[in-house]
Amino acid sequence: MEKDTRSGDEKKVVPLNGTGGQKKTAPAVPDMKTIEELKKSLQVSDPVFAGLMMANGWAEGLRMTEAEFKKALDKWLSRPVHGRSDQKSQKAGEK
Repeated sequence: MEKDTRSGDEKKVVPLNGTGGQKKTAPAVPDMKTIEELKKSLQVSDPVFAGLMMANGWAEGLRMTEAEFKKALDKWLSRPVHGRSDQKSQKAGEK
């Protein structure tokens, strides 16, 4: 507290930055890498990477987290090769 020299009243001094004198920590920024860097670090083959890019509409240089890349890769690799849902493929096999 400081005293106002003109009136003699005490007043609280508040920093102009609005932080109350405390440092704010920056929010955590996810580690973003290009899809080419993630391909290399996760040892994804060229044909699989090309298919993954095409299936997701990705362009070269796209940046994302490793978790996002792995999720997209796992989802794409778990799809049937023919691209049909299980119900359609079962009906096709019955004919």
